Amino acid sequence: MKNQLAREHPFARLTSRLVVLIFFAALLLAAPFHAALAQTAPDLDDASTFSALGGPAVTLTGSAVAGDVGVDTGGIVALTDS
Repeated sequence: MKNQLAREHPFARLTSRLVVLIFFAALLLAAPFHAALAQTAPDLDDASTFSALGGPAVTLTGSAVAGDVGVDTGGIVALTDS
């Protein structure tokens, strides 16, 4: 004789999967994705005239830069002909 209490009905399995699916869909809809998509580029003010900006150093290898090159205070700009 089979144990009737241990047998799971297909309807209960489907219902539990549907509840989990609706829960995750609600979480995704509640997340504020619109704020991440609406960001604009920051205003660069005086830095907008620079062609290359670097931290402590900028290395140019066989290239020409049309504009200013900016580095951190005490930084190094190196040009190589490779």
